[in-house]
Amino acid sequence: MEGTMSEAVSPPITPQSVTIHHSETVRIELVDEEDGTRVVKKTLLDIQGLAYFYNEFKILNETLSTCMSAGGAIRKDRLNGKLVMFLEWANGCSLEEWLESNPPPTSYTRENDDLMTRLNIAAQIASAVSQVHAHGVVHNSLLAENIIIDMANNSSLFGVQLINFSLANESREPENVIGDIRAMALLFHKLFISSDDDDDERYVPQSIIQLIANLAQVTTEPFVYSSASDVKDDIYQMFDLPETFLFDRSEEELSGNLKFQTGKIYGRDKECASLFDAFRRISRSGASPELILVSGNCGTRRVVKELCDRVKATGGYTISGKCDRFSRHVPYFAVVNAFKELIDSILERSPSTINEARLAIQAALGDQGGYITNFVPNLKQIIGEQPEVEEARGFESYRQLILLFQKFVRSLTTTLKDPIVMVIHDLHWVDNETMVLIQHLVTDLFSPSLSVVGVYRDNEVSDTDTLPLTIEKEFDRKLQRT
Repeated sequence: MEGTMSEAVSPPITPQSVTIHHSETVRIELVDEEDGTRVVKKTLLDIQGLAYFYNEFKILNETLSTCMSAGGAIRKDRLNGKLVMFLEWANGCSLEEWLESNPPPTSYTRENDDLMTRLNIAAQIASAVSQVHAHGVVHNSLLAENIIIDMANNSSLFGVQLINFSLANESREPENVIGDIRAMALLFHKLFISSDDDDDERYVPQSIIQLIANLAQVTTEPFVYSSASDVKDDIYQMFDLPETFLFDRSEEELSGNLKFQTGKIYGRDKECASLFDAFRRISRSGASPELILVSGNCGTRRVVKELCDRVKATGGYTISGKCDRFSRHVPYFAVVNAFKELIDSILERSPSTINEARLAIQAALGDQGGYITNFVPNLKQIIGEQPEVEEARGFESYRQLILLFQKFVRSLTTTLKDPIVMVIHDLHWVDNETMVLIQHLVTDLFSPSLSVVGVYRDNEVSDTDTLPLTIEKEFDRKLQRT
């Protein structure tokens, strides 16, 4: 039933409440209504989260109103001048909380019931995702914190519910559900493999590794799993016939009955885990931008490629530029090349996406768009020819240019529905102007869902170079190092 917006008719809530989440945009509390029913009270704190607020209520109240794998929306209201929605409380704990108390063991054996418990959880997760998809909804934020598992005696699984549908959208197109299916790769990696000690000697049945590998598949080949239901079916086969699919079986024997592809390799080192954590953070509603530095003399490009593949798999934008020791006199050389790639990517999207980007950029830049098109000429394909502007000279013009770049990026990060990851290679050759621009972009709280990944070689950096001086002085608080 559609909720009302009248303060007068709102059923009273008892004063007792427990805050379970608080951010700049939303506060989530566990409260008891007068009849003793436990509900979730979600209060909107910042207007920037308004679209996500209404999107979640509409999907839960209408599209998923009969779905048992999603908690229902009870009503929305306005209390003390703020928008509030009340949601059904899902009994249990989040998968993230459960994993903190139940990390994966170093080895799975026939006598270890832990593997079967984890398989049951994985199957229930796939089943819940499948049910949501069957109702025409793609979740788009399948994180361990958004999955509630209801356990009895910490062993027998009662059920799974998905929460936090603020980023969800309605779609039945197969290409749109692939992001949710790929997200299960990271969930199952945490469930079966990940641990705090990153033990490389952990033994995991090959069928589990192959399952995760195929869920994480990012190739031009046909995707192994076309639906979450396929994933559920394979897991239940392993669960029902562990002697056949989990223990002492060759890769060739395993591949005969399940949807696995042989020859795949799946692994996550510490650098990949750090990058994925950053990507998950910027993918959340209201997240602030970040700078992540990846250092080393070999293997760094492979690590960054893992991240880029993950971003592309979820529909995000990955763009890149490269600092050049012989082009340090060209202002913003690497960042500008990345922006050119971003514009090309937008031009490949739907007409509605291009139009939304055009309106947002025009509103942000006004009659000063020429300053940006002078650096990013292909932007004209979106916003058209711009009035001529004077060449930026002097300190004031330099500050104005930085501000326009910020407005340009804000307009895109707040309009495009997917995160943007900008990779700057060879950051050890960065010039001062480019570093200052990056600084302003990653410290701009009005540019959500932006991540800048800087790749550099340790042996090319001295204490007097632009990179370490800027990091130490300006924005070490925004920095994630890997």
